[in-house]
Amino acid sequence: MKKLLFFLLFVSFHLTTFAKKEVYLKNGNMIKGEIVEIVPNQTIKVETNDGSQFVCKYDEIEKIVCGKNEETHKQKEKSNKDNSSHIKKGYRGFVTFEPLVGNMIGAAITTSHGFQFNKKLYLGLGTGFRYAEDYGSDHMAIPLYVDFRYDLLNYKISPFMTTRVGACVANEGANGFYGSYDLGCRFKRFSVSTGIETCRGTDNYVTYRYYFDEFRSYDVDFEYQAYNFVLRLSFEF
Repeated sequence: MKKLLFFLLFVSFHLTTFAKKEVYLKNGNMIKGEIVEIVPNQTIKVETNDGSQFVCKYDEIEKIVCGKNEETHKQKEKSNKDNSSHIKKGYRGFVTFEPLVGNMIGAAITTSHGFQFNKKLYLGLGTGFRYAEDYGSDHMAIPLYVDFRYDLLNYKISPFMTTRVGACVANEGANGFYGSYDLGCRFKRFSVSTGIETCRGTDNYVTYRYYFDEFRSYDVDFEYQAYNFVLRLSFEF
């Protein structure tokens, strides 16, 4: 009865010719290939990928396992490769369009260039141009900042976080700290993120003083720290 079951097992393996077999021997060795010949209750012949053939006796065999289909394995490797990130160690750059609302209402265009240390960590230097209205007056400025970015996954689609720290050089002389923090998602080479940023600004108001029997107006400038909600649309290269 045992010999019959063993024979039927070999026949079932033989019928699945498109799957590789892994023949495990009692001495610890393993032979991977196709079973090309079966002598019931005596031997089996296994042919490997390189054309070599091995004859194994029944009493030398520990077990036989159906291996993975090579075509399926290749397709899985291809799928993993197609889904993997394009990011490589070395240079990486970004161009970003940034609408913003808050204490300032306007937009900015920035660019960042730096070094990708691994699949996830980027560090670069950035600059750009900002134009917005702050309390009714025009605000034009050039931000200069260190750009830190961390991609959470090594796939074409991945969430990420960025931090900018630097200074803002404004047209009205209110130069000072510039910084932001945002979270987003990358879709291949495009990304969308939202966050909070802060920068310095200058505004003025008109005051009147009584001078020699008449009122005169004076412009008084004051500086403030603006906080804005920003949306960033980026393309990387």
